[in-house]
Amino acid sequence: MMFRSGRVLGLFDNQFNKPGPLRESQKRRGIAWMWAMFSAPTFLVLVGNHPDVQEWFIQQYRPVEFPPQSDPQIIYDIFHGRTAKKSSLDSYQKETNRWAEPAE
Repeated sequence: MMFRSGRVLGLFDNQFNKPGPLRESQKRRGIAWMWAMFSAPTFLVLVGNHPDVQEWFIQQYRPVEFPPQSDPQIIYDIFHGRTAKKSSLDSYQKETNRWAEPAE
């Protein structure tokens, strides 16, 4: 009988069980999500590999820099209530001297 009818809706979507607006919405969202998952990497590669975009990122990028005064051993000693073996001034002078020495 199903093969003779002009309107074949499939096994789950028949005349007694038609998809409502919520199920139609979920179906559309699922298709949009799948399309985004497969097309987003391609879009990111095409746009992200552009030299202007890479130049912009390089200008925005700033590496994390710690000043020489923040020697981790000094901070660790103070945090645990011990007297620091060296001062931040020693660490700063060591860093300054390292950059001031001529390269051989």
